[in-house]
Amino acid sequence: MMASPMGISFSNDPPCQFITGNFALLAQFDSSTEDNISTSALNDDALGRQVRFFLNGRQISDIELPLQRAVTENRVIPPMELEVQLPSRRRWFAEASGALIHDQEGNVIGCLAITLDIPDRKRAGTKLKQTFDNLENLVKERT
Repeated sequence: MMASPMGISFSNDPPCQFITGNFALLAQFDSSTEDNISTSALNDDALGRQVRFFLNGRQISDIELPLQRAVTENRVIPPMELEVQLPSRRRWFAEASGALIHDQEGNVIGCLAITLDIPDRKRAGTKLKQTFDNLENLVKERT
């Protein structure tokens, strides 16, 4: 059986106070199965409380993250691109989405998020922007 290359995080408590994940997620966050990666964990020492997230260069709070938004807004949060800074200061780019897990009666029983490491896409986007900027400059010089 092949492991998923996507980080899958999950919680079996509706407010998502304790979040763990599959091996891909643990690798993305430099964490172990014992670490709680919830940014809204009650324990200030939880790994998730030490991780910083950025959206368009601005640090965002835990309530702006896909999983916590899914809880607050009671809906699926479509993928959003984030920059993640770990306690080690390592930074990486992720595409993340979040959703709630319901029981047969419709009660929220947990949360689920998918996190995809997207460094190649970010590098390609940066290269494309540089190429576009160079072309713009060439056009300005010629006109």
